[in-house]
Amino acid sequence: MRVTVFGLGRHGGGAAAARFFAESGCRVIVTDGADPRTLEPAAAILREYSNIEFVLGEHRAEDFYQAELVIKNPAVPWSHPMLRHARRIETDISWFLRRTERPLIAVSGTKGKTTTSMLIRHLITPQFPGADVGGNMGRSPFLFCGEASADPVVLELSSRQLQDLRILGCPPSFRIAVLTSLFPDHMDFYSSYRDYVQDKAYLFSDAAEGILPAAVLEQREFSSMPMQIRRLWTVGAHRKYGHMRQTGDRWEVYDPEGRLRWSLDETDAVWKDHAMTAALTALILGVCEQQIAEQLQTFIPPRHRLEHICSFEGIDFWDDSAATVPESVLRSVRSFSGRRVHLITGGTDKNLSPRLFREIFQHCFSVHLLAGSFTEKLLKQPPGHCSGPFSTMEAAVSSAAAAAQGEAGVILLSPGAASFEYFLNAHDRGEAFREAVGRLQDGPSASGASS
Repeated sequence: MRVTVFGLGRHGGGAAAARFFAESGCRVIVTDGADPRTLEPAAAILREYSNIEFVLGEHRAEDFYQAELVIKNPAVPWSHPMLRHARRIETDISWFLRRTERPLIAVSGTKGKTTTSMLIRHLITPQFPGADVGGNMGRSPFLFCGEASADPVVLELSSRQLQDLRILGCPPSFRIAVLTSLFPDHMDFYSSYRDYVQDKAYLFSDAAEGILPAAVLEQREFSSMPMQIRRLWTVGAHRKYGHMRQTGDRWEVYDPEGRLRWSLDETDAVWKDHAMTAALTALILGVCEQQIAEQLQTFIPPRHRLEHICSFEGIDFWDDSAATVPESVLRSVRSFSGRRVHLITGGTDKNLSPRLFREIFQHCFSVHLLAGSFTEKLLKQPPGHCSGPFSTMEAAVSSAAAAAQGEAGVILLSPGAASFEYFLNAHDRGEAFREAVGRLQDGPSASGASS
């Protein structure tokens, strides 16, 4: 079979697909229009396969109309002209869903997807040691597509991956579908919030059990979408459905008839909301309360998601670079209630409103702005104590450290925006923060601020 992998990506997003089909004996073409020099590190890991051909820096129509199968990267828009030449299009997610018989737990949401997905897998491992996790976090299902395990797979799905499934007519059938949060995002890609919600709601096309925040049910855009959920649970009290809620120092789970089913000790983790959702998922799968409580104590959150970096001279440094919408920033600064928060924020615009930053700034002792198109919007908000904009992370960290000097507090990187004007992506931005904090610890000679 001739297979074209459309989109290698600078971080090798298409590498797992190329390797899977190459090892299956297919003739594989990997094509990506980006600069071949930036793609070479990702391509290098595939050079050992003699049946993989690379077409980098360009696209050729014949690689699409001659292929029996095109695997589309989620970043490739459906309007791309080369897709018109394809006879059959799939994604790594659709290919996997059409073939697996393993129980599937799907997780989506505006924010919190990765942490919740990894936490679910961590909580269910004592009972399901063969459980896998993959999807939008950069771990393709092609890595475990051929495994015969009967243990669950946790799939993190972005709105674009769900859109792919909807357009391909691949209705997902999930044992449990989890929505972590829902508010405007990617408005530079979607024509309206309703279009964005439509793709998120596709998560519930066919779900045996669904879990979502109680507040989401009150959104008109969401509640009007067609969904098929045989049993619905909410995080937060809801009189109509089974739900989990916080009561004192306990989490309590009630079934739709209002009967208490389970209870757990509350965690004081900063990712408490995600922990509640993950714990409810594990309980539904039959993991016992004691195992869940023990696993919660050993979970290490993924990088750049409200991650504690270090403590230095009475200051705690937190990396929340993955917070790319204002709602996530507000949640993060609120988690440090009662402490002096010195916020590093701003970046590239995704056509989102900056209005929420008026409230965010009220929770902050000082604000240090990263340069970018969204920051231009922030400068028009009531700024409080703002410094910058700074075109380097080192300058922003130095400014925040100067504001926090001599006082116990928190320096928090939580941008509420994309990163592409000054950084490769949110991961690169988070790594720049960690490096700047490291130089700050090394002393004045190792760092210098320039805007």
